[in-house]
Amino acid sequence: MSDTKEEKEINVKFLRLVNGDDVISEVVVRGRKVDLIEPMSVVTVPNEEASKTQLVLYTWVPQGISLDNTATINSKDILSINNVDPFIVQYYIGVRKEAYAPIEPSVPNKEKSSLNGSNEDKKVLNFPSQDRKNKEPIH
Repeated sequence: MSDTKEEKEINVKFLRLVNGDDVISEVVVRGRKVDLIEPMSVVTVPNEEASKTQLVLYTWVPQGISLDNTATINSKDILSINNVDPFIVQYYIGVRKEAYAPIEPSVPNKEKSSLNGSNEDKKVLNFPSQDRKNKEPIH
């Protein structure tokens, strides 16, 4: 498998955090601070049909909240940091392109306020969101 230019230029790591989260992310270390660029939660799911375990990635930074899809954590919050298999790096790069693709909010709607029958206009921005209850995977 040949490395793409993007794979060579980014530092992708698997991190286990002290809170139990497993995260795969592009990592930039700045002293005691660690920037996680477009981090994805890693969840393993048993696949009983194939008698194997599947790897599922979810956005770790809620989409539409962070302007740059980056989280900065303190290095003391990292339990372990590991290199990632090149195949998984390719998978992560593909998933993050889709998961963190720029979203465009719908045009603000004008709705009547339900408070005191007021006719004041309020702006509502509708963002697509992931079904957190069922944890629908990106891939």
